[in-house]
Amino acid sequence: MSPWLKGMPTLDKANFAFDRFFGADATDDEVYAALGRPLVHRAMAGQVGVVFAYGQTGSGKTHTMGGAGAGAGAGAPTRAETRSR
Repeated sequence: MSPWLKGMPTLDKANFAFDRFFGADATDDEVYAALGRPLVHRAMAGQVGVVFAYGQTGSGKTHTMGGAGAGAGAGAPTRAETRSR
């Protein structure tokens, strides 16, 4: 701990803004169509895109954005998108 910091810092108030959120019933295809596909198109045009996926551990963030596991199918929608351009 820092010598000039006394005790643990606390957060009294926080404000957050979200561009978009998806409910529990959203499908992987819906999330990819809304977020992944436009970012792939921008990246192919030389721009930069970032997805910040926030959620509880085990809620499916990695599966939704990367595909089912780290095997051959991981990221398949993105790879298919780049090949079609």
